[in-house]
Amino acid sequence: MGDGLKIPLLDIPIDYIVGVAEGKLLNEYGRFPCKIKAGVVAFVARGTARATVNITEYEFRENDVVILTGNVFFRIKEVSDDALVYYVGFSSEFLAKKSYVVSSLINDISHKVGILPRMSVMANVGETFADAFRLLIKMSGAGVLTSDIMTAVLGIMVQVLMSKNVAAEASGRSEDRKITLYKEFYALVMKYYTKEHKLSFYADKMGITLPHLCTTIKQASGQTAAKFITDAIITDAKAQLKSTNLQVKEIALSLGFDNIAFFNKFFKANVNMTPKMYRESS
Repeated sequence: MGDGLKIPLLDIPIDYIVGVAEGKLLNEYGRFPCKIKAGVVAFVARGTARATVNITEYEFRENDVVILTGNVFFRIKEVSDDALVYYVGFSSEFLAKKSYVVSSLINDISHKVGILPRMSVMANVGETFADAFRLLIKMSGAGVLTSDIMTAVLGIMVQVLMSKNVAAEASGRSEDRKITLYKEFYALVMKYYTKEHKLSFYADKMGITLPHLCTTIKQASGQTAAKFITDAIITDAKAQLKSTNLQVKEIALSLGFDNIAFFNKFFKANVNMTPKMYRESS
């Protein structure tokens, strides 16, 4: 579809969309964390933005390719007035139907960039990406795009990003052991935070001692390991409170809290308001 549609706030009702968004539209993501079910590949053609993906804040700049693999939390903190972003989004249903093609392609590039949802490309590569998105928008407006074409286009984009001499900030150094453990911990938290809140669980999963886990995460990220779990829970709770009609008790249960009173206390301690107050806030 063309650029008249909005970028997906939660999911998209059709197989795919392609378009361009400017600063005003991007601010739609600034109200609260949104759990985006759709898979999105976007290109920052102009401007800057600060945004959180899952539980980490990033700064996106010109010539950044942004990859959201589906079922991630996203919130824009600040976007420049001149921001211009091209995007293609695939619905969760489409990703399921094309799981052996589209999902694997997105996962390929996701593995390359690691926990980072972006890759900075060289200016000449960026110009090519912008041209490709503009062509897709024109084709969409002419009604000649199909899901097979979109799948093929995504494949080409991923192959380009996976090739050598594309990244603007390439490093030939091997990854530090602390960073490797940090990435593993981060991925485990995002997988298990709705069920497992104790750090000992993650240390056991990683095959390291609890003190080693805590020290490593603090050195690698500058924040405590416990805060990662807390941030994941609070982000999910905020998204559910603002985008669903679920009762607070249901949300608490979905996040691994059997005691609603404890959940309310936990939420207030971290947000400075109760879940009910947050839901009713503007």
